[in-house]
Amino acid sequence: MMGVAPQTVVWCKERAHPYVTYNPWLDRSYCRCGRRQESGKQPLDALAQHQVFHAHAPGALCRCYLPR
Repeated sequence: MMGVAPQTVVWCKERAHPYVTYNPWLDRSYCRCGRRQESGKQPLDALAQHQVFHAHAPGALCRCYLPR
């Protein structure tokens, strides 16, 4: 895929391209690498979202978005 890091494609392939992002302006859901897309708001994979957007274990205190 153009513009997508190879490790992102591998991560996504290993998990069967789970939906992790929804864009309400385009009314479209996406997997991490963008290969799998679907119109409308699809059920998002919470564990995959956590792995993409957070650097701590599920259930742990989130400090991912605090200034360092």
